[in-house]
Amino acid sequence: MKTDRLGNERGATIVLALLVLLILSLLGVSALSISLTEVKIVRNQEAAAQAFFLAEAGIQRAAGVFNRQGFGAVQSLANQEHSLGPGSYRLLVASLTPDQRRIRITSTGRCLGASRQLQAEFSRAMVLPPPEGAVHVFGAAPTIRLGDGAVIDGRDHALPVGFPCTGDDCLLTLASGPPLAGLYSSDSATLAGAEPVGDPAARAGGGDSSAETWRSLAAGLTREAAVNPADLGSRSQPKIARITGEHTLSGATAGAGILIIDQGGRLQLTDDFHYEGLIIVLDGAGEDLFAGNGTLFGSLVLVGENIEADFGRQSQLRYSSQALASLDDLLPATGNNRLTNWCDLTYLTELGL
Repeated sequence: MKTDRLGNERGATIVLALLVLLILSLLGVSALSISLTEVKIVRNQEAAAQAFFLAEAGIQRAAGVFNRQGFGAVQSLANQEHSLGPGSYRLLVASLTPDQRRIRITSTGRCLGASRQLQAEFSRAMVLPPPEGAVHVFGAAPTIRLGDGAVIDGRDHALPVGFPCTGDDCLLTLASGPPLAGLYSSDSATLAGAEPVGDPAARAGGGDSSAETWRSLAAGLTREAAVNPADLGSRSQPKIARITGEHTLSGATAGAGILIIDQGGRLQLTDDFHYEGLIIVLDGAGEDLFAGNGTLFGSLVLVGENIEADFGRQSQLRYSSQALASLDDLLPATGNNRLTNWCDLTYLTELGL
C-alpha cells in the first residue's frame, strides 16, 4: 500500500509538472505572439509615417514647380509614380481658377503596403503690380509729347494674329477686359500733342504702385534677365531682357516678355519695333524708345524725375491684359506661393468625414 501511494504521488507530480510546462508554453507563445504583433504594429506605423512623409514630399515638389514655372509644368508631374527612398508618391493636380493662379494638389504616398493621401491648395500671388494704364510715369513734373499719329490707348486689346503682325494680321480687336487710363502718372503731367485714349484718357495719382515698387521689381529680375541680348524674345518664347549701356539692334525688331532699360542704358533701333509685354525704363534711360515706328501691346513704365518722353507719329502703345498675363511664368516666384488649405484625406476618411 505504501508503494502504491508513492507511485500515485509520483504520477500526480508528473501531471502537475506537465500542466506547469503547458501553462508556461502557452504564456511563452502568447508573449511571442504579442511581441510579433507589437513589431508588426510598429512596422505598420513606421510605414504609415513614411507614406505620410512621401505624400508631403510630393506636395512640396509640386508646390515648388508651381512656384517657379507655373501650372503647366506641374501638370507634367501628375498621373505618374515618382519613386523616392523606400516608397513612392503619385500626384493629381487641378486648377481652381481660369487663370490657373490657384491649384489643388493631391498627393498619395506609398510605402511597404501603407498609403497616405494629403491634399493642399496653393495660390500664386500677383508679382507684377496691377496695371494703371497703357503708359505709366512715376516721378515729378513729367512731360509727355505725342506726335500727330501717335496712339496711347488704355482700352484692353487682344494680341494681333501674327507676331510681328503684317497686313490683315494687324487688325485690332478689343478684348473684354475693363479699360484703363491711357496715361497714368503719379504726379500731374504736361501733355502735348494728341490726346490719349482710355477711361479716363489721363489720370494723376491714386494708384496702387509707386516708383519704388517698379524699381524693386526691376532689381528683383536682375538674376533672371539676359543682358543686352541679340533678340528680345518672341510670343512663344518670351524672355526677360535688360539693357545696360548702348545696345543696338539692326533691322526690324520684335520682342516679347519683360524689357528693362537701366539708368544709363539705351536701346538703339534702326527699323520698326514691335513688342508684347512690359517695358520698364529707369531714370530717363529710354525716353526716346518710341520716337520712331514702335508698337507696344502691354504696358510701358517710365520711372524718374522730370521725364520728357516723345512718342513719334508712328508709335502705338496699346494696353493688353493678354500680353501681361503671359508674363507670369517668367517671374521668379520664390516666396510668392501661399498655402490656402491643407488636409489629411486618409485621416478624414478614417473618421468617416
